[in-house]
Amino acid sequence: MIKKVVTIDLDGVLAIHPIQKTLVSLRKLKEKAKRQKGTKKYYLPQSKLEQSIWILLNDMKSPPTDIPLLEKLKKQKNIRLILVSNRFSFLKTQTHSWLKKYNLESLFDKIYLNTEDEDLYKFKQRIIEIEKPAYHIDDEVEICDYLANQNNNLKILLIGDNYQNEKTNSFKSLSSALSNIDLF
Repeated sequence: MIKKVVTIDLDGVLAIHPIQKTLVSLRKLKEKAKRQKGTKKYYLPQSKLEQSIWILLNDMKSPPTDIPLLEKLKKQKNIRLILVSNRFSFLKTQTHSWLKKYNLESLFDKIYLNTEDEDLYKFKQRIIEIEKPAYHIDDEVEICDYLANQNNNLKILLIGDNYQNEKTNSFKSLSSALSNIDLF
């Protein structure tokens, strides 16, 4: 039997910061300012100070309480679970340490990190093309819309925002999204 592939984002889905929404809003404001200046549309911390702050903020994140449901789903169902994170190259070591700290590395069949600091949208699209998942779970509306427009057969499960279109459904939690995956 062919295993169904599910790709899942890290930050905002599996790594939750107590002020996650505020951090995302601040990053989006910075990205908007960059677009108005005609530079890259995403924010990439450049200075050692900015990178240190990002590392500190990411160390403060913890997994949601519904991780056991994800583990159970993987054991009981015929799926390949693939982590696709837009975390940049300077976060590679910290990300693997965080995954080990919470015993999450073994949950994934593959882990993709954005270690070449690619455009966030294009990085995830490239991995989607490689892995050909049936579902992608993410927490950013803009990335979900982009992926939905690029991939006719991909079902998008958006965590946190109250948003829906014909290919994207939003859910309040990871567990509610997981319960909507048709694995048969």
